Amino acid sequence: LISAANVRQDPQKRTQVAYNGLVLGGILSGLLGTLFFVFAPQWYALFNADSQVIELGTRYLRLMAFFYVTGTVGWIMRSIFRANTEAVKALKLTLVNVSVTALLLYPLIFGLGALPASGLLGAGWAHLLGRVGAVVLGAFYLIRTKTRSIQFVREHLRIDLKVMKEILGLLSWKVVESVGTRIYASIVLAIIASLGTAAVAAYGVAFTFEGMFVVIGVAFGVTVCALMGEDLGKGLFARAKEIVRKSNHYAQAVAWALTLPMLIWPEAVVRFFVKDPVVVAQAAVLLPYFAISNAIFLAGFVFASGLLGAKDTRTPAVISLGAQYLVGLPLMAAGV
Repeated sequence: LISAANVRQDPQKRTQVAYNGLVLGGILSGLLGTLFFVFAPQWYALFNADSQVIELGTRYLRLMAFFYVTGTVGWIMRSIFRANTEAVKALKLTLVNVSVTALLLYPLIFGLGALPASGLLGAGWAHLLGRVGAVVLGAFYLIRTKTRSIQFVREHLRIDLKVMKEILGLLSWKVVESVGTRIYASIVLAIIASLGTAAVAAYGVAFTFEGMFVVIGVAFGVTVCALMGEDLGKGLFARAKEIVRKSNHYAQAVAWALTLPMLIWPEAVVRFFVKDPVVVAQAAVLLPYFAISNAIFLAGFVFASGLLGAKDTRTPAVISLGAQYLVGLPLMAAGV
């Protein structure tokens, strides 16, 4: 929507979309966070966890409820900057997030000086504070500095139900896809939990690497979506297709640069994160499959973002959910 407003040279619409998108994202993520906060014990009980795991997991998930809100707002801010051709500001938000988290992880997990060791909850606080730092910087850019044609001033800070309805219209299929994906992930985790604690730990280690591919995918995806929207608005259809094609080439180059070490030295890579020999053995077997699937996933992310740039949210959702429920889940259930 911001890209389309750029094509029409409509600064007021740009600002309305940005502000109402942030408000709407905060409300929706707040509702989701509230559900996690309230039903955290019941969530862990689904996986037949013992009382100690349920207690610690509940405290961690309730902390993550705030993490989801700040994370969502931060992602929307980065999307606003990228859509407005200000990728450097989006990158700075990411760097603040990563830097604050990295600086706080060790002292909050293991303790340092007057800081007590907090273990898993310390890791949660480090991630949460990293997200908060990114949101504070994003708010500074939007309020205190001129962000090209997007700057929040008093007359812009109002709820526009028409703009929110337009955003929700585009979001509807993405919400269906996101909810479906979360349910799918929960089913997968429940299936893996039936194989024992070591299997869950090995899956968690392998799944950690998916985060790298997701970050890369989002960076390419948001850029492709913005450029597609602008080119299609100008009637440059051939150039729009070329953007998707070339973006996928660049994304695949990055993806396979990350994938090859996981294929060649899976056990060595896993040992950076865990030392338990049973977990290492299982994770080392799983990691190459995760690496290849994530490289393929990255291509799908870029192509789906191209469709989103053309305001087609249904096709990517149908493809994603179909792949998960009609292919992935039956194969996993049969394999187990």
